[in-house]
Amino acid sequence: MNVVNSVKAYGCHDVVLLGDEPSPRHLNYLDLLKMPSRENLKVDAIAEFQSRPLLYIIADAQPENAGSKKILDLQCLLANRGERAYLGVLRPGELNVYPVNLDRSVLEGSHKASIKRESAEAPLFFQRVVNGFFNLEGQPEVSDYVFKTIYEMLSKSSKNLIEIYGINPLDVLSFLGRALFFRFLCDRRIVRLHELHSVCPQADTPGDCFRNVENSVATCQWLDATFNGDLLPFTSSYLSVFTQAKKQTNDKLFIHLQAILKGWKHAGADAFQLPIDWGDLNFAHIPIGVLSQVYENFSEAWDSQQRQQTSVYYTPRNIAHYLVDDAFEGVAEKKNAHILDPSCGAGIFLVLAFRKLVAAHWEHDRKRPNTKRIQSILYNQLCGFDVSESALRLAALSLYITAIELNGSPRPPKSLKFPKPLQNIVLYNHRRPEEDTAKGFVLGSLRPDLPTVFNGRFDMIIGNPPWSRLQGDKKEAKAHNSVFTELTRQILKKRGLEKIAQAYKNPDNNPDLPFLWKSIQWAKPEGIIAMVLPGRIFLKQSGPGTRAFNTILQGIEVTGILNGSNLSDSDVWPGMNQPFMLFFARNRVPAASHHFYFVTPHFERYLNDKGRIRIDYQSAQPVAVSDVAKDSWLLKTLAVGTALDVEVIRKLDDLKWPTVKSYWKSKGLYSGRGYDLSPKQSVQGDARFMRGLPDFISPTNGGFSVDVSVMPKFKEFKAHMPRCMALYTPPLLIVPQSPGASSTSAKSYLLHEAV
Repeated sequence: MNVVNSVKAYGCHDVVLLGDEPSPRHLNYLDLLKMPSRENLKVDAIAEFQSRPLLYIIADAQPENAGSKKILDLQCLLANRGERAYLGVLRPGELNVYPVNLDRSVLEGSHKASIKRESAEAPLFFQRVVNGFFNLEGQPEVSDYVFKTIYEMLSKSSKNLIEIYGINPLDVLSFLGRALFFRFLCDRRIVRLHELHSVCPQADTPGDCFRNVENSVATCQWLDATFNGDLLPFTSSYLSVFTQAKKQTNDKLFIHLQAILKGWKHAGADAFQLPIDWGDLNFAHIPIGVLSQVYENFSEAWDSQQRQQTSVYYTPRNIAHYLVDDAFEGVAEKKNAHILDPSCGAGIFLVLAFRKLVAAHWEHDRKRPNTKRIQSILYNQLCGFDVSESALRLAALSLYITAIELNGSPRPPKSLKFPKPLQNIVLYNHRRPEEDTAKGFVLGSLRPDLPTVFNGRFDMIIGNPPWSRLQGDKKEAKAHNSVFTELTRQILKKRGLEKIAQAYKNPDNNPDLPFLWKSIQWAKPEGIIAMVLPGRIFLKQSGPGTRAFNTILQGIEVTGILNGSNLSDSDVWPGMNQPFMLFFARNRVPAASHHFYFVTPHFERYLNDKGRIRIDYQSAQPVAVSDVAKDSWLLKTLAVGTALDVEVIRKLDDLKWPTVKSYWKSKGLYSGRGYDLSPKQSVQGDARFMRGLPDFISPTNGGFSVDVSVMPKFKEFKAHMPRCMALYTPPLLIVPQSPGASSTSAKSYLLHEAV
């Protein structure tokens, strides 16, 4: 059966065959190429859309009597890959489609969908999958279900060890992280059962390697010897830290570590049970990015206040994919590219960039890179900065595993020995020694005294820098902002933009723009700069915000902006509650006539609920830099409308009518946003003046009438931003934050009482 031709009848046109010799296009499917085909069913091809797998295909040439159990095994195995994809069994005249899920019991109760080749729905089948309209019972409801499963297993252990037994959070991260790393090595058959004695003399199974103090120490010593001491550190010696933890937990620590290696399911404070088929969690197929997700969730649970103060937003794997894929396309000499992530965290961007570089070498040399070449790429072409030692150690874990995964012959275990540590060669901690105990934001790679050896060195700068306004000590934040402003001014002067430099001030104590400007120094001339940034950079219409964005447009050649305003509060980026953008630029001063592309993906619930977005490049709007400088509202208008709306706004502007704001001021009326409780924020204001006032709530039925007497009374003593009494003094015109598009619901409310 010709798979490629056969699946075209079902609308699949971008198909990757796995039966051929490995090629650069197989880079994301190396785990499937290694699957044994005698005992199990084997994937023959993958149907992709925008380089993402949506349908795994097995052809009828495989044994017809494979039976439902083998299909079920494959459904579970493929679920480990964490993609929102289906399994398709191709038979003469029909395609049988199955869900994939880690939970075998759910799959046993689900049903397949049979699509006949001659049916009217066949040619449109794959398009329905692409658009998110095709659904099967048994498919996971959570978009990032693999990460969620592993997170739940590890977070329960970390919370238990920290909160109940009082173990140092850094040590807990190292305990669990090392056990998780060893699970990767075992599941990928890099360390095999008969070789465990060379790792830990007393071990007969992987779980034995962390069964007690002696075995845990031996295993950690082997890991450090093999991986140059780059793995997660402990606060004291192996013997001391494991002995102390054994005493504090009454041996319970080792139950948690063995649970990771043996696949036990958490069932209480320290109890684990062995559920049926929990072995379906197979790290031979789980994406490397799981380690980044572990760090994200662990760090948030460990110290959410520190996360707020250091303004970190961790990037989901699908967003990182989009950014790396599009940015790498702009690199001229892909094979020899040097790539930097200046705020690398646990390394998600570096891992994806590493894979791109290996593929580029493979394609150029027309042969798969060997161990020596892969290690050369790692040590010479990748670089990451951060101020968190734990994050950098996890980045090292991710990069080591990626190097092993990409290697066609990572055996025997002694061949894993890497020539040098990654610390201070690939990964750099720019936190000063005197800042080790600092909880808030530190300058790190934005330090004025950072060595100039990194300047002009990189073909591509990529990442997700810290976003939020600096919290904590106001004097310290002001001092940091002065550094941000001076850094930007120096860079603008070197680009010949003296006048702009003199007037520039970094807006709102935000650290994101300084990372963007510093990237100009790190990048080579003509180099690519790609970052995940907050949407407020182009959406904000205040004077400082507009001037800062116009400075970007004049100081760097923006090539494209993907506006994610419609995607916040969706499964595309779980937990992200503010607009974001993917920003692309080339490191040169733009010409006066320069245009860039602006694209806004629409909110599509069926698609976004699966964690995916559709990028219609044909709808990308070419925008003149001069037009944005002239009309600061232009991109915000395009973000919610079209080019026709831009023309409407311009016509209204030409009429010179007074704005609502100017009219409001002329009448001496006060305006502003409502109060903001945000109880977790460190800064809280006195809200006692509001106590007893009716707390306004829009009518739930969309009605136009408001009865103030039935509204609940405000009871709080403090609020993050209580505002002032003038805001709540009648007459009041209240405009909801999301007035909605319905013509039958109120867009504003007029009140004559204080609320």
